[in-house]
Amino acid sequence: MQNDKIKSLLLELKEKFKLLRSIVEEKQKAIIEFDSRKIESVIEREESLLGEISTIEAQFVAEFGRNIKTFIEGSDELRLLRDGVESEVEKVRKLNAENRYLISYSLSFIVKLLELYGAENKINAKI
Repeated sequence: MQNDKIKSLLLELKEKFKLLRSIVEEKQKAIIEFDSRKIESVIEREESLLGEISTIEAQFVAEFGRNIKTFIEGSDELRLLRDGVESEVEKVRKLNAENRYLISYSLSFIVKLLELYGAENKINAKI
């Protein structure tokens, strides 16, 4: 009975993380294309989905407390499901790291542009 509930929650969690990965990929594309409207839309969906994931995690804690590890380790099927969830989480982490790099690079580029245009008066004054 408990294994069935854990299995159900793990499957749901895995699907949510797969969906999160696709949303993060969509966000990456919007960042690259510099589509601010799309970025805002994707972030709203991402935040909503993160809320759903938090709810599932809270269910794990409420129903199984710290015993969840014991239940999972006692079943090959549950360990495989857990590994699948962890794999999806790692993919999301990697994409988020790539997105942080893209945003950091973009911000650095913007700062350089601002410095260039901020110095515009000095350049014009020399001409």
